[in-house]
Amino acid sequence: MNIKRIKVLHVRSTIGMYGAEQVLLNILPILNEYCDAELLTLETETAESRTLRDLVDGCAVKNHHIAPKGRFDRAAMSEINNLIKASGFNVIHCHDYKSLFYVRKIARQLGLPVIHHIHGALGNTVLEKIYGCIEKYMMRKVSRIFTVSMEQKNSLENSMLTYPKIKQVANGTVVQSISNQQIFDTKELKLIMVARFTEEKNHSMALDLIVELKIKGTPVTLTLLGDGPLKNDIQETINSKSLNDEVKLVGFTRDVQAWLDQSDVLLITSKTEGMPMNMLEGMVRGLPVISTAVGEIPRLIKESKCGETFVSLEELIELVIKVTRNKPAWKKRGLSGRAYVEDNLSVDQQVKSLDAEYRKVLGSYDD
Repeated sequence: MNIKRIKVLHVRSTIGMYGAEQVLLNILPILNEYCDAELLTLETETAESRTLRDLVDGCAVKNHHIAPKGRFDRAAMSEINNLIKASGFNVIHCHDYKSLFYVRKIARQLGLPVIHHIHGALGNTVLEKIYGCIEKYMMRKVSRIFTVSMEQKNSLENSMLTYPKIKQVANGTVVQSISNQQIFDTKELKLIMVARFTEEKNHSMALDLIVELKIKGTPVTLTLLGDGPLKNDIQETINSKSLNDEVKLVGFTRDVQAWLDQSDVLLITSKTEGMPMNMLEGMVRGLPVISTAVGEIPRLIKESKCGETFVSLEELIELVIKVTRNKPAWKKRGLSGRAYVEDNLSVDQQVKSLDAEYRKVLGSYDD
């Protein structure tokens, strides 16, 4: 069947602007050049959960929003069913387990293919581990699974459960010109982290790094961007360890690019990752990357030559000191990373891959 113009509904349960939300904000406006892409957000009562649809609306992308009450809201499910029935979608693209839970039944009834997109890993709390098991069980019945990393793909393929076709679709980012940057132009090394304040992002290691470097007399500062449940705890740690001169907790900001352009190195201390958007955003701004060796990060660093990985706090301390002693070489690494993103990981390339996958799914579905 030759489908020239298809209609895709993207569904995301959101509590704020994080990696998956940034992916959607990047791809949806461009995806509309290939197909009719709309967004449905499942939100909470908080203002933060409305951020994605507000930003998408500003990009002239048609969007819908529903606020389910509790873990299972029959009224919300009925509203979602009515939307899908009335809108003539060809494909439903889910971006988390809750979205899949709410749309899978109506999609099956209407004979619509469902794509499930895994952006990160669940399992940092007991409750998340339970949700992760539910997600894996539900994924058995979708039409296709997208992962952002080969690690995720291999894990599913080696699972005891049987899944449909699994495709790695690399994240992409918007490539813009660089201007007014202040990379490596001060005595102190300016580190930056862009990460949600949760246990798996491991901000405590970053703060321990600053403590040790302060003792050694190494001039380093750290800027923290993001939001999340551990934000207040992290601020208390900064206060208790007298790091207010060295660490700036900015919190959530929509102007991440401006903060990146005032920094020297992107620091990632995560315990788990897929293909982190914060890394792509840092690379495209010309920042070298220092990171734990998780998810797709080691491959990206190896292929782009944009930085180095570490395993322990001791290795991280030595690595940062090495950067302070050879800033020109690390500035070149940052530019190498930007060139790699331009050639391989632009949002345009990601959108082309998604559009091609939608058409493959529809073709196999009609067969």
